[in-house]
Amino acid sequence: MGNKKIHSKNIVELGDMVRIANNSAEGNKIYFVKMNLCDMVKRIQHTTHELRPFVSVEKVSDDQIKGFYTTSNLKGLQFSKECFSKYRAVLSNKKYKLNKSSIVLIDNCVLLKKENILREIDTIDNNDLVNILKMRNIYLGNFVNLKGKYLDIGDIIIKENKLYLIYQCDNSFCYGFKIENKGSVAKSRIDTKNSYDYFVYENNIYKVFFNESKRFSKNDNYLLYDKLLFDIVNFIKKNRKSKSYKAKQKRRHK
Repeated sequence: MGNKKIHSKNIVELGDMVRIANNSAEGNKIYFVKMNLCDMVKRIQHTTHELRPFVSVEKVSDDQIKGFYTTSNLKGLQFSKECFSKYRAVLSNKKYKLNKSSIVLIDNCVLLKKENILREIDTIDNNDLVNILKMRNIYLGNFVNLKGKYLDIGDIIIKENKLYLIYQCDNSFCYGFKIENKGSVAKSRIDTKNSYDYFVYENNIYKVFFNESKRFSKNDNYLLYDKLLFDIVNFIKKNRKSKSYKAKQKRRHK
């Protein structure tokens, strides 16, 4: 975060991707499939692991769909490159007809032949479809142009060349604090442990400007820059309360 540069080739349109998925009969489905042989590591060939749910996001041709495998191994992730603790898209078995909740493996966008489809499991709702497409593209390092209605807590957007962290949303607006990258932890003299205005993420220090909170309409368009984990957002919100409480205590003792 803080190293990406804006070029037109890096900007993708979330609305277009959502429309493509929703306008295709196969574009927003969960299928039970047999994996492509080229996608399997040897240890899962000819085992039950070669059969798994697959999220389809686009019909490519009459005999191919595009999408992502899933796995219910939420901790180990047997064959994916990363655990995606940050760019995480999970399909809940409480919402869908899945035996277990499954993580969408957004690291590998797959072209799957329709003959590999064994059966249809369910249809994904728009919220999960949006989240999958968002996570996939910021994982790739793209900037995502989107409507405010698609923003979520933890999203970092660019507005007037400044970064804002979305910390709260309601029916009409999202609310964000301005944040700023202050450089690597190793090179900084900032005492983050005794200041409420800073947090550390991926070996960098960020300052939060609590007095520069902005309200963002869900009807406007924004550029999604990156994503923060919920526990870090909660840490920042807790720091804000602590800072406010400390300021009140100081005023009382004057």
